[in-house]
Formats: sequence, structure tokens, C-alpha cells
Amino acid sequence: DYKSHFIEKLHILKGEDKQDYVNLVADVLISASKQLENNSKVILVIGRYGDVSIEPIILNLADKLSKVGINLCGYKMFNKGDHESVVVFNKGESQQVFIPTFTELQVYDKVGFFGKINNEILDWAINNLTVEGDLIVDPFAGAGNTLKRANQLNRRGLGVELNPKYID
Repeated sequence: DYKSHFIEKLHILKGEDKQDYVNLVADVLISASKQLENNSKVILVIGRYGDVSIEPIILNLADKLSKVGINLCGYKMFNKGDHESVVVFNKGESQQVFIPTFTELQVYDKVGFFGKINNEILDWAINNLTVEGDLIVDPFAGAGNTLKRANQLNRRGLGVELNPKYID
């Protein structure tokens, strides 16, 4: 299943560059897509990586995913223009999605974990792209904020996190 695939790939990746990480994300999504129903949405929040431009990475990821029927619906850049983005994919035909402007994409939580997704984004994605009872999967669960919001909004959540210090 995709969880063991992700864990195996992540252990190989330690210390590799951003492109290898993008390939890992694509591999995880491709593996997970085999279990997704048609019209399942995939939402990514891609944050800064030094001075590397995010847009070519999004387009590269979109190209890889389109080969397995996961199509780009849209993306919106934030802050420094090309360093943070919300990206939406759909399994099946591409569907136009309006992505609102958010004040910030990622925030520190009280234990200093960076990469926690802003609740504004979670609420928008969950309320606009799912219905009650849907399954929300977070293969990079971190401190579990996505799973917590899914539960609060009457969705089911499933997450994978390799670093035990962030698991509640």
C-alpha cells in the first residue's frame, strides 16, 4: 500500500536534493492514486525551499501525475510570488478550481513544528472539495492538524508521519 511505499522511499531519500523530494511526492501520489476514486481531489501546500522557484516544480509534478490520470486543476502563488503555493489536482478530468487568497500558508505550532498548514486552507479545502463522511488522507501528517480538522468537520482522516516527536 502507499504507506509502506512512502516509508521505504523516504528512508532512501535522506540528504537528497529537492528534485528527488518532488519525485518522492509524485511516487507517493501515484501509488495512492490506485486507491482513489474518480474525482478525488489532491491538495498540496508547497512551501519555500531557499531560492528555488516552485512553479517549475509544480509543472513537473503535474506532468508526472497526468500520466496516471491525476490532472492539475489549478495553483495559486503566495508571498514572494514563486516560493509558496496551494495546488489542486483531480483524479480524472481536470476541473477548474478557484483557490482563494490566504494570509499565510504554513504556521509554527506551539512545539515549534514548521509546516503546519493554516486552518484557513484546511477549512476551505475540506468544506469546498469534500462532503461529510469523505476520507481525507494526509501522507505527510506532521502534527496531525489536517486529521484534526477533518474530524472536526465530520470527515474521516488517515495520516502517515515518520517522525514520532510530532505525533499526538
